[in-house]
Amino acid sequence: MKKYKIIISISLFTITVPFLCSSILNYKPNIKNYMDTKVAIVDDISQNKDFVDMFKNSLKEQFGENYKEVLLQNIKSAENAQKVESLFIDKNGETQYPDYVGGLYINKEQNLVIQIVSNPNERKALLKDAKYNEIINIDQNAIIEYVDHSYNELNSINEVIKNYFSKNNNRNISLVANYVDISNNIVVVELENNTVDEIEKFKENVIDSPLIRFIKGTIVPMTANLNPGQQLEDLIVCSVGYRAKYNGSQGYVTAAHCINKDTTGINTGTVINRTNAGKVDAVFIKNYANYTPTNTTNWGNFTLSVNDTYPTVFSGQVIGKVGRTTHYQTGTITNLSWSGYTGNKNETVYHTDFIVASANNDEGDSGGAVFVPTTVGKANVLGITSAGIGTTYLSKASNIKSVLKITRY
Repeated sequence: MKKYKIIISISLFTITVPFLCSSILNYKPNIKNYMDTKVAIVDDISQNKDFVDMFKNSLKEQFGENYKEVLLQNIKSAENAQKVESLFIDKNGETQYPDYVGGLYINKEQNLVIQIVSNPNERKALLKDAKYNEIINIDQNAIIEYVDHSYNELNSINEVIKNYFSKNNNRNISLVANYVDISNNIVVVELENNTVDEIEKFKENVIDSPLIRFIKGTIVPMTANLNPGQQLEDLIVCSVGYRAKYNGSQGYVTAAHCINKDTTGINTGTVINRTNAGKVDAVFIKNYANYTPTNTTNWGNFTLSVNDTYPTVFSGQVIGKVGRTTHYQTGTITNLSWSGYTGNKNETVYHTDFIVASANNDEGDSGGAVFVPTTVGKANVLGITSAGIGTTYLSKASNIKSVLKITRY
């Protein structure tokens, strides 16, 4: 019997960035010479010149000619943001910001921005707080930005909206999406009909707060496309995500909306566990014996980490993704707390706790892995693509693990 390998779709971004990430441990002042040396190794690892050229051109298009320095600074800022967050992890492993923290993000200049809630009269008192002093001294290039509202305050408003639409699915209110916009220190509510009457309806039924900004939005389309002439269960064309196990059975994860809810099997395996609601758009497929899921990328022979501890990420952080249509794409995280409707006018699903990134996305990319780099030749899964045209909306791997009860291997 012929045996196939299911190659996991991981972004070409792993080729350079893992070297950048590891280089931070031995940071040298002469970034240009140092980075030229590190990136030169790419040509030794990959035997495919076309692949290397495409990779470098993609990075130049996204970040400019000095993409090496940009990526290095982005990773350094993300590491320092993680250090800040680590100061506020509670006994349950959850991050609990104090009320003087507005949020963290990485700006367009790749510098870490730390938002502090205070007025000039309160800043002397803050200087007596040990953790506050540790925060402002973690990164000498960090920007301290004073804001009016704490992250806790914004998040509590966003949670009220999430809970309302998760329970009611009220399409009488033309909600498209809601999320905390960290950089602007507000909660954004997108309405399909952004009129005075519709805004008043929202305020009366959901929540009325001066911290909400109403804007016009459209429902995010799912990114599967149709392949006419095939059997129904294989009709929707998507991408393989990442290798996983469920109750000891080996298989892989892809997007749930790629497979009809009544389908029990597709050409590569059996549908075991599927959820397309709330925080998750994912399905676990138990592979048939003649298919072998791997952790090897389909470009460059790189390995996906099997670590079940998923990365903490920040607004402005660089990520990579891949899919059957757009292949390799990279971009930055633009939203960490997106909730909203995906699908089309005939069928929509209200999803919560998605991440949004600027990486290009198109029909057929659904289910493909989205990740952040770690060490040389490796990357950590962040999630899988769920929706978006031109922009990537992803379901988090941590939520998929919790809901589908799967593990990496």
